[in-house]
Amino acid sequence: MWGYLPMDTPTRQSGGSRELNVKRPILRWPPHRWALVLVLASLLWRLVRYGLVFPMWGDEAFIAVNFITRSFGELSGPLDHPQIVPVGFLWAQWLVSRLLGTSELALRFLPVLAGMACVLVFWRLAPRMINRRQAMAAVVIFAASYYPVRHSVEVKSYSLDLLIALCLLWQAWSLMQAPRTMWRGVVFTLSGAAAVWASYPAVFIIGGSMFVLGYQLIQERKPAPWLVGWVFSGLLMAGSFFAMWKLVAVGQEVNHAGIHDLRGWASAFPPMDSPVGFVTWFFRSHTGNMLAYPVGGNHGGSTATFILIIFGIIALWRTGCRAALCLLLSPLPLMFLAAVLKKYPYGDSARVEQHIAPAACLLAGAGLVAFLNHGWKRRGVVTGMQIASIAMLCIIAYGIFRDVSQPYKKESDRMALQTVRDMAQRSGEHDQWVVFGSLVDQAHAPNMVPWGGSLARFRYDLLQYGQENKSILWAPLPEDVPTPVTGSVTLLLMYHDNDQETHPFPQEQAKSYLDEVIRRLGAPQVETIALKEDSETVVIYRFGDVATASR
Repeated sequence: MWGYLPMDTPTRQSGGSRELNVKRPILRWPPHRWALVLVLASLLWRLVRYGLVFPMWGDEAFIAVNFITRSFGELSGPLDHPQIVPVGFLWAQWLVSRLLGTSELALRFLPVLAGMACVLVFWRLAPRMINRRQAMAAVVIFAASYYPVRHSVEVKSYSLDLLIALCLLWQAWSLMQAPRTMWRGVVFTLSGAAAVWASYPAVFIIGGSMFVLGYQLIQERKPAPWLVGWVFSGLLMAGSFFAMWKLVAVGQEVNHAGIHDLRGWASAFPPMDSPVGFVTWFFRSHTGNMLAYPVGGNHGGSTATFILIIFGIIALWRTGCRAALCLLLSPLPLMFLAAVLKKYPYGDSARVEQHIAPAACLLAGAGLVAFLNHGWKRRGVVTGMQIASIAMLCIIAYGIFRDVSQPYKKESDRMALQTVRDMAQRSGEHDQWVVFGSLVDQAHAPNMVPWGGSLARFRYDLLQYGQENKSILWAPLPEDVPTPVTGSVTLLLMYHDNDQETHPFPQEQAKSYLDEVIRRLGAPQVETIALKEDSETVVIYRFGDVATASR
């Protein structure tokens, strides 16, 4: 893509012909070779993280349990836990789960494939939109970026958001380069109409691209049929989006009525009634997690990337790459409008902004080259890019080391999974598990849904690893708790998460339930397992054969 002989690769004379000098120390590799190394290292990072099989954590479990409990058709309605997830992603994941199962590896298979495809697509797209040297810098930044790696190995739609954004961006750019090619317009239209069912933020990429394409048609004074085709394309994609919104998204939003007040959403909506607050919000959003490429964070942690992006914007404008610049920035006005209307967050979280990762990395790459050009001579630019590539490789190496040394997001995730696996290993074929709690309001047991992600994670572990050879009953009436048969036990599980201040564990209700079960089944063995110090625990009451329970 960048050519076999890079711009700055020295040559030497041999017998009157020019030959490529391949005997070069690693630290002096040309930038295009470092870009390839970073691409391969980034793919390896994703594979290592995937192979470590992190325990399911709360955000993933919110979605993962639905592939165990729901049919294909039921996924188009409100989910078990309040979540807003593209139905196309849910359907694809459901099909994968029926082929490969519902283990962590199976449910993360589609996201990791999408994540690896993102690396390859970005690698090929970058030199098409900006010049070769800027593209190489963008590739090494993207390859070492943490959030695209993390979300590639989660049961969430974020890696698909990124892949779809890349594909739509590529199609829009190709259409801008050859606007008279009708089939490209047809492909873009059909892709956009389908994409909105699999990725909510795809509408920002589509809308921004359509404005840029329409402006180009007007500037070039295209004949009326081209404008009619542009209008028809926009109407078709808009119709597909509104059909998806009416049939699926509205129900999910109603089921998740408090989403606008959640951390990561409420702070991402601009305060339009306060000029000072708006300015603060603007800089906080653009120097926070939204632009954490390759690394960064909130509270100004991504300031360096923001500065590089500003340099990149200026560089592309000055060098005449204004079409690419407009296309890359085109989603932002629509994102801002959605945030004003409190329909989609702008800033604060990298996960819901994965669709702008391509633009962020391309502009940061252009900014890095502009910075090096400003400060160093021509050969110094190459040296600077080599240093940057080595730094990015170190970030990847550290990321792999960190994942291997701590293959879980939280210690409580690991403890919860181990607890369920231990119970399953000690349980016999005829043992029965009873969970004090369900997903609906009941007089005798709590509704566990308000307990959030920690409960969803524990529920996934129970469904995945606890019901292979035994039945799990969710909040039966105390008089319906099964009496253990000879040689078996009945386990009563009471899950506590004392961090849930707004929905504390119902102590009195639990005592009443337990007293009734004890009256019927006798005194149990009691085991308390702390998942997170004293704030998150599982209390296990064993009724029945003591010898069996302790084997």
